[in-house]
Amino acid sequence: MGRTAEGGEADGLALLPLVRAVLAEEGRISPEAVVPEAELEVLGLDSVRMTQVIFALEERLDITFPLEGEEVAPRTVADLVRLVARLEGGGG
Repeated sequence: MGRTAEGGEADGLALLPLVRAVLAEEGRISPEAVVPEAELEVLGLDSVRMTQVIFALEERLDITFPLEGEEVAPRTVADLVRLVARLEGGGG
């Protein structure tokens, strides 16, 4: 799809539509609320829903999220999008 691990389009934000769709579907969040600066906790993503989001992203993109570390708990939608872009590019 023309994305790169090194920043890509606006720090990987080219993946925002996909991440928005997954957050809306798995997290039961209004797609309009899923903006880059939105904090995941404020959007109502508890640990169960976040796990569902992660599994869905892993399945759709054939990536694997790390099991430990700060990367596992992105704070904002943009953090999650950048993490997904890194993982998709092999940098995670």
